[in-house]
Amino acid sequence: MKIPIMIEPAFSRSSIWCRQMQAGIEAAAARKKYEIQYLSADDFPEEAFADSSPKARPLVTLVGTYSSWLSGALRSMERKNADVLLAGCLPPEGWSIRGAVHMDYAGGMRRLMEYLKGCGKTCTALYGCFADSFADRVKRQTFLAEVPEKDHALVLENRGGLNACYAQFRECAGKVDSVICVNDLAAASLIGHLRMDGIRVPEDLYVTAFGSTEIARLFSPSITTVTLDYYAMGEQMVSMYAYLRRCELEISMTAGVRCRLEIAGSTAMEPERAKQGNRDNPLPGASMDFYGDEEVRRLMSLEALLMHLDDMDREILRGLLHGVGYELLAEQMEMPVNTLRYRVRRMAQLAGVGGRSELIAFLERAGSRWLDLNAGRDKGNGSAWREL
Repeated sequence: MKIPIMIEPAFSRSSIWCRQMQAGIEAAAARKKYEIQYLSADDFPEEAFADSSPKARPLVTLVGTYSSWLSGALRSMERKNADVLLAGCLPPEGWSIRGAVHMDYAGGMRRLMEYLKGCGKTCTALYGCFADSFADRVKRQTFLAEVPEKDHALVLENRGGLNACYAQFRECAGKVDSVICVNDLAAASLIGHLRMDGIRVPEDLYVTAFGSTEIARLFSPSITTVTLDYYAMGEQMVSMYAYLRRCELEISMTAGVRCRLEIAGSTAMEPERAKQGNRDNPLPGASMDFYGDEEVRRLMSLEALLMHLDDMDREILRGLLHGVGYELLAEQMEMPVNTLRYRVRRMAQLAGVGGRSELIAFLERAGSRWLDLNAGRDKGNGSAWREL
């Protein structure tokens, strides 16, 4: 079986979450011996549907998060008389599709709000909403629906980048006791700005997010998140595609990937006390590219690096960030200097920079002073260099 997939360019080019979803897609396809054919908007070959039934419409998977891109892609599929399976979102109003696999953002938002309420928080802000993002739109709608009518719902939109978003937040910071960030990157950015303004997390303000990235785990404090399992979403997409292709009935189906709440330091590790419990009408302000924000790109690159570090890599980074030279660092770590140089080159490539000096500068710009590179390790092993 051949599975044709078209991925939103901005999502494919810059997103760690897209890479996780692709890994799930390719792993599930390999297990079932399916072939994946990636298509572009300008490359829609007829041979992509060579194994389709002559009587059946071709079925194409669209992967993306921007509503504006999705509307155009759906029109393209409509002109080509192709059915659509969506991965990553639900269809805009007015569109009929065969299937959709999406994250349960609404359930995750309700879970976060119940948790914060159980922690005694009475005034929560939603931070970093990007108007063209399907995921952020669902989070925003759910947030507004859950805030009691008597209370004022505070939503900070991301219209000019994360730095501009914080400038809005600074004006009302004293009015809230907790913040829900739309993703871990926004949360890391927010906590960094708060720290520079002398606002403590979690002592003065609880901060939560969506994402479960390495940045959230290693940040200081670690960030309470709703997990987003894009790998599982990719696997479910392959299973749904195979079912729809084999099903003789003209049915439509939707599947949501459930989210879990992971409590961490940004909410003082407080245990959960709450109960478990028009197709051409995009929102205004959607012209900005979320992945084009310089701070987002820097945090994405940092996440790509952190995902591939082992304990020895972290030890090397701690030494480099404290100005230790190669020879002394190699001696302290009992490894050949060439091995140390190789590891530094590899980490620089993962971060998308040219070498040791650029790697150090990148880490300093990305806020390495707020990362705990010992997180998750046995503290009894000690370290030659102090924690960041």
